[in-house]
Amino acid sequence: MTPCFRLEEWRLTFKRRCPKNGTLTRAQVETGRFHRLMSKSVYVEVSGDVIRWARERAGLSYEDFKKPGQIQSWEREEKKPTLKQLQELSSLLRVAIGNLLLYSPPEEKLSIQDFRTFKGEQIKSPSPELFDTIRDHQYRQDWYQEYAINAGYAELDFVGSASLRDDPQEVADSMKEELKFVFKRRRKPDEYLRSLRALAEDAGVLVFRNGIVEDSTNRVLDRKEFRGFALVDKYAPLIFINSNDFPNPQLFTFAHEMAHLYLGSEGVSNQLCKFDAKKTERWCNQVAAEFLVPEKTVRQLFLKDASLEDNLETLSMECSASGLVVLFRLSDLGVIPRDKARVKSLKMTNEYYSNSTKSDGAGGGGDFYTNKKSRLSKSFTKAVFNSARSGKTLRREAYRLLSTSSSSIFENLRSKTDV
Repeated sequence: MTPCFRLEEWRLTFKRRCPKNGTLTRAQVETGRFHRLMSKSVYVEVSGDVIRWARERAGLSYEDFKKPGQIQSWEREEKKPTLKQLQELSSLLRVAIGNLLLYSPPEEKLSIQDFRTFKGEQIKSPSPELFDTIRDHQYRQDWYQEYAINAGYAELDFVGSASLRDDPQEVADSMKEELKFVFKRRRKPDEYLRSLRALAEDAGVLVFRNGIVEDSTNRVLDRKEFRGFALVDKYAPLIFINSNDFPNPQLFTFAHEMAHLYLGSEGVSNQLCKFDAKKTERWCNQVAAEFLVPEKTVRQLFLKDASLEDNLETLSMECSASGLVVLFRLSDLGVIPRDKARVKSLKMTNEYYSNSTKSDGAGGGGDFYTNKKSRLSKSFTKAVFNSARSGKTLRREAYRLLSTSSSSIFENLRSKTDV
């Protein structure tokens, strides 16, 4: 029988008498009644495979622990942890203590479709950071949906309006029209993204951008794991962009996730304009590439007598797009052979993953409130403040929605927001 309980604030123990050897079996844990903090000398029977799963899930090696030998002994089932040690391990690995008491590792799945692949294979075991980020924004989306309906907002017709049978170029044109977007050359990536976010917010899309889990600077979002996701809803379509990615790829992530909204297909992506992408992701790549690198501009600027590297550099600079996006676009338009583009893309992809340089998305520097505002959707933030001011949303819920820990932070953020 699988444990199916929670240890309330970890302050739990058996009301019945502990066994002589000081070890609790799973059966005793499952059937026992708890009331006080367990003695440090009482041990818990756990599965080594589960401990190993939890450690690997958190992305930790043995060297990351203060006592590497201790965690190894638990994984080999040579020793048993105490409840206090299990509590500390649960907190460190960000996994429920009930999961640590399972007989075998659980199979975890994201609550939205997982489009992430690496070298053609599906990525498994999402990190706790990805799980928590998706959960937090689903909570925000649910709240905003109710807010929008109560406020009398109309459904957004463009959400789910396209299908995989539609021409990507026509969908990209529709996106530009919906966003009132006018393509301009040589734009600075950061300013470009701010402009696109503002246009999307005006069109009814909630756009969040962060490189950490809420404000936890020690919980960084890995750009190699995911670059963004889209949550589909007619009243509250939501895009999340991993700001730990480089500036130009963030523009592509925005356009790619917008394509997902048009398709009505929510999911998490780590796309780099891959040539081996599956059908849905390839279609979204095509829409995003046309959005950022219009065919007209490619035909005007591509020089047949110039080298591929020179053409990539010119088009990347003119369109404020990454070299991979331009390369994908050139191949898609038949300007260069697909085989040649594929070989070049493999080299560029390896360079991308080997480059450890990050953007400023980790959130360590700069003004706290400026960073806070840049992470949140502007429309969402205004809605929360207005709802809290009118009394329709309780203060404690508003704090949670904006991830603010105190009244002073909440009020200071409000004073710096155009409400």
